[in-house]
Amino acid sequence: AFAKSLGAFESYAALRTSIEDGIRREKEEHESHRVRMEAVENIAVKSVMDIPDALIDREIEKMFSDLESRLAPMGANVDAYLGHLKKTRQDLVKEWHDEAVRRVRIALTLRQIAKAERIEPVGEEVGEKMNELIKEFPSAVEAKKRYSEDSLREYAQQVLANEAVLKLVEQHCVIN
Repeated sequence: AFAKSLGAFESYAALRTSIEDGIRREKEEHESHRVRMEAVENIAVKSVMDIPDALIDREIEKMFSDLESRLAPMGANVDAYLGHLKKTRQDLVKEWHDEAVRRVRIALTLRQIAKAERIEPVGEEVGEKMNELIKEFPSAVEAKKRYSEDSLREYAQQVLANEAVLKLVEQHCVIN
């Protein structure tokens, strides 16, 4: 009865199997993502590139924005958080610098591979990804405030291109 009350499960065994399958899929997806990111990071580290300070600064801004987004549901803000840690924004900028460089290197690597492989998502797939991204916001109005349709489309195209590149890298790279 308990299993049936949770959904379309005929028995406790069916519920248990469903949970086990979900956990297994989640672990497989996590491992696949880890392998892909390790491969891309290996490529990025070996790549020679000059990274403009503006890109690093922009990534640090994104990191602050992400922090604000994580703190907001708890009723906190960055300044209060920093006060609690007895740190300043400049302290975080210094701490985050190497991570920001790593992220920028990976993003540039992904874009270069997409360009070299002519990976350019278009059409219905982009529209579907845009709709998925909009659903992540509390409301469609909030999404439209944050992104114009063109910027959302560009972001969706980049997300899809990154996913395609990561799949390609996973297929063609051996991780040591």
